[in-house]
Amino acid sequence: TPPSGEPPVSPPSKTTVETDDDPGLSVVKSASTQEPDKLVLGEEITYTFLVKNTGNVTIKDVTVDEGEFSGSGDLGAVVCPADEAAALASGEQMTCTAVYTVTQADVDAGSITNSATGTGVPPRGEPPVSPPSEVTVPSPVEPALEVVKTASTDKLVVDEKITYTFLVKNTGNVTIKDVKVDEGEFTGSGTLGAVDCPEEGTASLAPGETVTCTATYTVTQADVDAGSVKNSATATGTPPSGEPPVSPPSETTVETDDDPGLSVVKTGSTSEPDKLVLGEEVTYTFLVENTGNVTITDVEIDEGEFSGSGKLGAVDCPAGAASLAPGDTVVCTAAYTVTQADVDAGSLTNSATVTGTPPRGEPPVSPPSEVTIPSPPEPGLVVAKSASTGTLVAGEEITYSFAVTNTGNVTLKDVTVDEGEFTGSGKLGAVDCPEEGTASLAPGDTVTCTAVYTVTQADVDAGSVENSATATGTPPSGEPPVSPPSKTTVET
Repeated sequence: TPPSGEPPVSPPSKTTVETDDDPGLSVVKSASTQEPDKLVLGEEITYTFLVKNTGNVTIKDVTVDEGEFSGSGDLGAVVCPADEAAALASGEQMTCTAVYTVTQADVDAGSITNSATGTGVPPRGEPPVSPPSEVTVPSPVEPALEVVKTASTDKLVVDEKITYTFLVKNTGNVTIKDVKVDEGEFTGSGTLGAVDCPEEGTASLAPGETVTCTATYTVTQADVDAGSVKNSATATGTPPSGEPPVSPPSETTVETDDDPGLSVVKTGSTSEPDKLVLGEEVTYTFLVENTGNVTITDVEIDEGEFSGSGKLGAVDCPAGAASLAPGDTVVCTAAYTVTQADVDAGSLTNSATVTGTPPRGEPPVSPPSEVTIPSPPEPGLVVAKSASTGTLVAGEEITYSFAVTNTGNVTLKDVTVDEGEFTGSGKLGAVDCPEEGTASLAPGDTVTCTAVYTVTQADVDAGSVENSATATGTPPSGEPPVSPPSKTTVET
């Protein structure tokens, strides 16, 4: 302030303090998954970008720029809060996000790697770019396969074809290539066909997918006899990395529905059809057939009821009886010599069954087969009467002889001689027969009976005495035979 007047004002003096601009940003990228540090097909990864203004000036229009990204799909756009991104003051930070859906290719790759940088507009000068921030989400490789083996039938039948089906499933988390089925234990006696798989399905099998392979096998008789055919299989293939997985084995068993069975047809042959002849040999034939579905070993004939009075010969079977396959036959034989008692009985009856040893279970026994050989009775007698003298002399005794022969084929009992016409004037004595001979007279045997007569003068005067006789007896069945009459004449 001057003593008077207006206060003076000096000319202005100016000074400037400038900013030492140091714009800067940092970004820290992280990722969150449903299962920590593991990629799961179809799940969403949330990427988080923590952006901080590390400089000394406010940065406007802050953005996050994605860098390298190894995912096979499309990464979602980065979303930042609008107010904060518009102007981010020094020292302040904001969080941006982006999402991504995991693909199978990502899981197969084993990981997803992603980097990002942050940038924005400073008050002046070049826009700052943050150092890149990279995050990797690993995907542990867990290859796995499962196979389920089934058969087209549950029963073994000879010569029928079994189709084996192998349902292979990828139960792991990565794609398996070059999938194949390896046959394991196989108990069949034949050759198992090669496994046939569709090329499209086995070339590349994604997790959760399945492919069906097949193989065929023709059942043998040995398989049926064994009782079952067992078969196991595993599946394997090539994962994106690491050792090939091998599935647990899957086993299927096809069993035999055992039905052992035998039949026998017995026949008898004689020299004269349907007729028994004393002393001749009857040949019995046993036609044995395996009527079941399994092989029978140690086949043998069991004789049943036998009406013969003699001893039946042992049954003789060929080597084929040691092992008889289904549908096969074997012929066994036995011999028997006919007795008179068999002929007298009128027939010879014999039955038989057949049995053997199946692979398992109770031995089968066939229904009995019976054969009867008839013996038609043909009783017959002849008597030959003779006299002890050829001339009649009064007072002398004539002895008449009756030679009775059994000319039939059956034994006759109670043989008797019946006198017929007699011209003598006296009384003819009773016929005397030996008890032993007449009680039972076998075919071809002869018994001699006698009777006596004393000649009278009247017989001599008559010039001759004539006498006839017949013989009879009791056969095993039917009417008693009567011989033709036999006549003798004694003359004077």
